[in-house]
Amino acid sequence: MDRILVRVPNWIGDVVMSLPALVCLAGHTPSGSITLLAKDRVVAVLEALNMGFRIRRYEDGGMSGLWRLKDELKEEGFSIAVLFQNGFEAALLAWLAGIGTRVGYARHFRGALLTHPLRVTEETRRRHQVHYYLEILKALGMEVPARVECYPALSAKADTARVLPPQRPILGLSIGASYGPAKRWKIEGFKEVAERLAKNYGMYPAIFGGTEDTEPARRLSDMLGVEHINLAGKLTLKEFIASLKRVSLFLTNDSGPMHLASAVGTRVVGLFLSTEPALTAPLGTNATYIASPAECRPCFRRTCPRGDYLCVDSLTVEDVYRRCVELLERDEKKDHSGIP
Repeated sequence: MDRILVRVPNWIGDVVMSLPALVCLAGHTPSGSITLLAKDRVVAVLEALNMGFRIRRYEDGGMSGLWRLKDELKEEGFSIAVLFQNGFEAALLAWLAGIGTRVGYARHFRGALLTHPLRVTEETRRRHQVHYYLEILKALGMEVPARVECYPALSAKADTARVLPPQRPILGLSIGASYGPAKRWKIEGFKEVAERLAKNYGMYPAIFGGTEDTEPARRLSDMLGVEHINLAGKLTLKEFIASLKRVSLFLTNDSGPMHLASAVGTRVVGLFLSTEPALTAPLGTNATYIASPAECRPCFRRTCPRGDYLCVDSLTVEDVYRRCVELLERDEKKDHSGIP
C-alpha cells in the first residue's frame, strides 16, 4: 500500500465511531501513508487523536470545487480510497481522481463507482456502528478486532481554566442533538437532575452546546436555581474537547458530544429516546446509558410520527438521576462496557 485517502464521516459522533477502524488501518500501513479528507467541523476531533495523520480539509465548492479537488488528489497519486463517508460525491471524487482501489458501502447509487462495494447486511444493521466502519477494512483483506471495548483516547490542549472552577466537580449538560427533537430529552428534566446533583453531590452544572443550541441553553440557564455556567456557543470544538477532561459527569442526549466524552474518558450518561443503544451506545468503562421505556421506540425518526413524543416524556427524572448516581458511586474497576 502506497498512499491512502480516507474520506471521514461528516458528523462528530460518526467520526468518533469510525476511529477504531482508522487506528486499525494505521496499524496495517506504513507511517505517513494516510491522508484524511474531512470537513472543517470535524477536524478538531481528528487532531485530538494525536496520531500525526495528514489532514486535508474538504470544502464545499460545488462542481467547480469538486473538479479542482479531483485534479489535486490525482497529482498526489493515491492508490487506495477508503470511504467511511456514505455520500455519492465521495465515491465520485475518488473515481474522478483516478484512485485505483475504491472501497466503501454501495449506498446512494454509487456501487458502480467502487472497486470493492460492500452491501449493508442484516448483521451490519444489528451491530454497533463501530463495526460498520471496520467491515470496510475487511473488504481490503485486513484483520479487524471482533470486539471493541472503548474508543481510542482523545485529548486536546486549550485554556479552559478561565471558565471552569478548578475546585468544583463539574456536571456537564449537553441538551442538543442535531438529528432532531426525537433525540432531545426535555429541558425541564435536565434542570431537575442538575439541581439534585448540585444539592446532593456539590456538582457545578456547565451547559455545553453549539451555536444551534444557544436558545434552549439560555432557557435551561434561566430555569436553573443553582450556581452554574452556560458555555453553549462559546467554545470551539477543540476547547470543548479539552473542557471534557475537567468534567466529572457528562449528561447528554445520544449525540456527537456523548461519543466525544466517552473517548476522552469522562464519566458519561447517554439518553436514548428514538434511537437504539445497541447501535450507538457510548463505549468505555466510564460510559453508560439509559433508554426510554416507550414501547414505540426505537423508531429512528427525527420527529415523532405519533406527534406525542412518548419516548421523551416516558424517560423520568428519577430514572435519569438514579443512573447518574450509580455511575458516580460505582467502583469503575468492576465495570466492563464492551460491545459484542
